Amino acid sequence: MFTHLVGDKAGDLNDLLTHGGFRRSQSIAYRPACDQCRACVSVRVVANEFRPSRNFRKVLAATPTSSASSAARVPTSEQYSIFRGYLDAPPPPWRHGRHDGARLCDDG
Repeated sequence: MFTHLVGDKAGDLNDLLTHGGFRRSQSIAYRPACDQCRACVSVRVVANEFRPSRNFRKVLAATPTSSASSAARVPTSEQYSIFRGYLDAPPPPWRHGRHDGARLCDDG
């Protein structure tokens, strides 16, 4: 299930949907397809309060090509293509069942 978050009440709608198990990517809210899914958990990170863990810093140091930047909160076709690829991707070998087609489910 997908919906486009637009208009004056988009923030309020996002809050309501997040508490109902929806996830958000840019201005699109979506919900995993299976009711019992525990593979996808909605998490809201307050950027100003984020403090990277020791493990996070180690992973970042081990991947020097990683970078971060600020950008306008306007979705692009490139971002949507990346998002669509994420949803359609077969599960990695270490996560059997997750994102099995469009089901977004962890059967194990």
